[in-house]
Amino acid sequence: METGCSLLLRAQVLKELIMLYKMTIRLILIACCGCGSVAKGQLIDGREQVWHFAQTVSAVRGWTSLDFDDSSWRMGKSPLGFGEPDITTEVFSPPPTSQVPITTYFRTSFDVQDAKLLTRFIVKLRVDDGCVAFLNDRELFRINLPSGPFDANTATLKRMDGFEERLYQQVEFPSDVLVDGNNVLCVEVHQAGNVSSDLFLDLDLFGLKEGTPGQAFVEESAREATAIYSNRHQLDENTPIPNGFLDGGRGMQVDEFGYAVSSREILKVDRKIDARLRKHLSYAASEELQKLDTIDRATRIARYIDSYFTPPEGRGVCEQRSSDLARGFVSREVLLGDVNGYCGAGVCRHRALLFKLMADEAGLKARLVRGNYGTVKNSGGHSWNEIRLDDGRTAVVDVMNPQPDFYFPLIGERSLRRYLTISYMPKYPVEAGVTAEAN
Repeated sequence: METGCSLLLRAQVLKELIMLYKMTIRLILIACCGCGSVAKGQLIDGREQVWHFAQTVSAVRGWTSLDFDDSSWRMGKSPLGFGEPDITTEVFSPPPTSQVPITTYFRTSFDVQDAKLLTRFIVKLRVDDGCVAFLNDRELFRINLPSGPFDANTATLKRMDGFEERLYQQVEFPSDVLVDGNNVLCVEVHQAGNVSSDLFLDLDLFGLKEGTPGQAFVEESAREATAIYSNRHQLDENTPIPNGFLDGGRGMQVDEFGYAVSSREILKVDRKIDARLRKHLSYAASEELQKLDTIDRATRIARYIDSYFTPPEGRGVCEQRSSDLARGFVSREVLLGDVNGYCGAGVCRHRALLFKLMADEAGLKARLVRGNYGTVKNSGGHSWNEIRLDDGRTAVVDVMNPQPDFYFPLIGERSLRRYLTISYMPKYPVEAGVTAEAN
């Protein structure tokens, strides 16, 4: 019969063997892929890519082949379409007043230096009403179109309207269809009928190489900040958020190699490839904001974020739409700038992270905080921010539950009694002498 010590020794040996096995498998993956970390290259930037487009059937025979001559087609940058406020290139000039062609054809090209290094790619697009996409003359996917044969008169399965038509979708594919050198992506956009008030196409394409397909990875330069927030549930004012930072909620786990898992989407900060995030940060650093004092600057940023993440239906629908995102992207990276495109809304974790980034860019002293909100007996997870005022006092910024007129209560005020720590203790005990008028 084994003693307790021998059982412990056997358990320790088994644990070390498991660790050795995991490390060996990881090294094999690294050797096979040439890189142990995720390397995401943006092959098509939706805000910079130039597309050729046409509407006539006679102009599109063999149009998906690499050697098709599209020099006679019109061209312009995306987003392309008509009838939407954020269109860069109008595909009809002037916009139609009655009937439109059911199908419009779009072609663009991009270069790949070493296609075999990419194991898969991600297509992120918004399309109205539907489409079929081809890469190098091979069909990739269809959205809102019937299966089987189709032609220029094939209408979509349904009409995209309202909230649904504003959302981006993400599709992943193996990258074996890519070739070294020039690659051609073709998208034909179909309407629900020949009477339509709008058409829209915007598309990004990313190529990936990685050791563990589909798994989020914390880059070396971002591991310290990611670990601080994961373990302490707070990033202080002197801790900037680096590129590669991941936030998958309080349940996110990161192994010793930097791979992360979570029960929801994993937010990623990457200024290099996140054009929408760069736009937000550019506003935060603008001369317009730099002229304002601390409170006005923070208020302007909070209102900006609330307007960006709140759909026309109001904040009440944000949680449900965010839940759809969380379920659809379990343990998968989502760029912070893409959140609104995928679900049309943003909740506390999205808003607080963006506020910290924008506040840092604007020169404010801001913290990112995670805890609970409600009462000890009835509360839920929550994220918010704190800002250090010029006189040294600290105020709370909650872009998900803003005070009237976006007033920021000081720590110690009674209005903060519903903010709790991770362990459900009062985060901000009421202090005598602190009043709302003090701020």
